[in-house]
Amino acid sequence: MRTTVELDDTLVGDARRYLGIKTLKGAIEYGLREAIRAKQREALIRAMGTFEFAYSHEEMKRIDKDKEW
Repeated sequence: MRTTVELDDTLVGDARRYLGIKTLKGAIEYGLREAIRAKQREALIRAMGTFEFAYSHEEMKRIDKDKEW
């Protein structure tokens, strides 16, 4: 897909440098993939919901101490 978009030169330069990406296209695609991945993680966390944990902190420490690693 071809499109024209105005981008902040400093932002693009920083992204390419920090991520080690040589092309503008690569930097944009990387950013889009990461944005999608972050939203998918959020959706997964919401879908998992919450749950009751059966043990107190002290009980977990005791259980961990009793294990033979």
